[in-house]
Amino acid sequence: MATVAEKLAKVNKDAESRSVLDSIDRPIRPLVLELTRIGLTTRFSCCGFTYDDEEEPKSHHEHSYVMFNGPRLGDASEVRAFFEVARRARNVGWTVDMVSSGSVPEEQEWEIRIDEPTSTLWAKEDGKSLHGYECQIVAITRMTEELKSMATAKKVVEIVDGNILRRRDFPGWPIKPKQPHKMVFEKA
Repeated sequence: MATVAEKLAKVNKDAESRSVLDSIDRPIRPLVLELTRIGLTTRFSCCGFTYDDEEEPKSHHEHSYVMFNGPRLGDASEVRAFFEVARRARNVGWTVDMVSSGSVPEEQEWEIRIDEPTSTLWAKEDGKSLHGYECQIVAITRMTEELKSMATAKKVVEIVDGNILRRRDFPGWPIKPKQPHKMVFEKA
């Protein structure tokens, strides 16, 4: 079993040349991409479970979530996207809440996450079931599909690693940020 130092070394290896996509769990990556496409600035995410061939060693939160910046009040499209995501989330068993993650007030973070009762629906009471991932994959897929019909916010959007802000605001933050990922869309 790898030590914390060995895991950190693997996570930080080649951070200056690796894409932030390498740090986004593959099962939740489509949802992160959709949230970014519609104009929300994503920061952190977790699919909630271990999966084959993970790009980085992680400890999973047990619940699927994506953290994102709150909408800037002067940006009508961000505000609309935020409230539309919150509305649609309820339809498929997700919740949108403010996060108390240590972020600085002017960069308030929110999260979209699977509702607690839904995420444990198929898990056994003993906590040893291999099936805990099933409901999360279904929920991630449903939420991703909900967002696909929403308008694209801009022709070019970028995913920036949330570790940039954490390293800026919290001395000693150990995770090096990966490189931003740009996405270009046909229409805005």
